[in-house]
Amino acid sequence: MQSTMRAYIIALLLSAPISHTCCTESFLVLDHPQHIGYALVAGILLGTIPLKTLWKQPDAFPFAELSEDTRGHIISLIIIGATNRTVHGATTAINELAQINQEFNELINNPHYLALLITELAKRCSCTEKDVAQEQKNH
Repeated sequence: MQSTMRAYIIALLLSAPISHTCCTESFLVLDHPQHIGYALVAGILLGTIPLKTLWKQPDAFPFAELSEDTRGHIISLIIIGATNRTVHGATTAINELAQINQEFNELINNPHYLALLITELAKRCSCTEKDVAQEQKNH
């Protein structure tokens, strides 16, 4: 739980305007390289980190120990979740990603991160946050 929270905080720092960040440097301490990967994916889904970063930071990808097929599936879900312009398509991919492991589930379902994600998806899909939240709830 603590590692997921650190990834969430980093993602939040990466996504928040500088004037709204009021956190200390102690939140940036990472005790495992995998945590960077979760923060990276969180930022990609929010649209605050370019998708191409996933390939530029291969050491940060937290699933190196998984089979190539599983890694490919995860990358596919990240791409769909980060680029799909339909609420159904994006939320389906993000919800499936949340089922990959406990860390993703805790990150994606964290109330603060989920609120940011809903806001981003509403902008991207040209709909209301209520529409996104309802679609997210339907999965």
